[in-house]
Amino acid sequence: MFKTLKDAAKLAKDLAVAVRHDVEGKTEAAKTAIATVTDAAGLTATLAPKLIFAMDATASRMAAWNMAMELQSDMVAMAGKEGLAVAIGYFNNEHCGVTPYYFPNAALATAYMRTISLTSCYTKIAPLLVEFEKHGQKANSARVAIYIGDSLEDNLDAVLVEAAKLKALGFRVFTLLEVGGSGGYVASGTEAAFRKLAEATGGVFARFDAGAKPQLRELMQSIAAYTAGTLSIAHQGAFAEALKALPPPARK
Repeated sequence: MFKTLKDAAKLAKDLAVAVRHDVEGKTEAAKTAIATVTDAAGLTATLAPKLIFAMDATASRMAAWNMAMELQSDMVAMAGKEGLAVAIGYFNNEHCGVTPYYFPNAALATAYMRTISLTSCYTKIAPLLVEFEKHGQKANSARVAIYIGDSLEDNLDAVLVEAAKLKALGFRVFTLLEVGGSGGYVASGTEAAFRKLAEATGGVFARFDAGAKPQLRELMQSIAAYTAGTLSIAHQGAFAEALKALPPPARK
């Protein structure tokens, strides 16, 4: 599809600019143009199993962001090895949403992720779950999301209301709490909130240290295999065992 990674990165950056501008306010011609570009790139037509990879892109992750980005890129690459198409979601001061298309390979997804900037704001987890729901209501769309972050400042009741809507769609959210940034500090109640969010959707929670690559690789391999329907005895560890106990991902 692309001759070089540079070509992929340029397309991803162009698409990022398009998506970050509110499409609702565009003319029909502009919407069609954006749709044509994404379709031509093969970003919306794939029938592969799908996963949403979503992240907190606020300033609290600044200290460990470069390391986190490397790890997150590795995670997306692992999803690709399982044959998954990946949509990218994030929030910061300027944005809260999920790409309306799915990247068919890790190079494109990673190139898009590297266009994301960290800005200061409170977390927007409840609105992000609304974006998950929009995907979950569509045919041939994701029913599994990974959310990676280090805090939850939303009203937890509002988060759990949205989580219940996702569960009704058969949409699971796996929450990964980063504990290696900001000197390892995690605000009181954050872990419990992340656990409640995962459990409310029928998903699973895990802590990870941004400096522990093998641990995060194991988590992602398990989630990717679960989403693709290839989770097996070869996937070991407490997290993998928790996923084996779940019903298969919902399909639509």
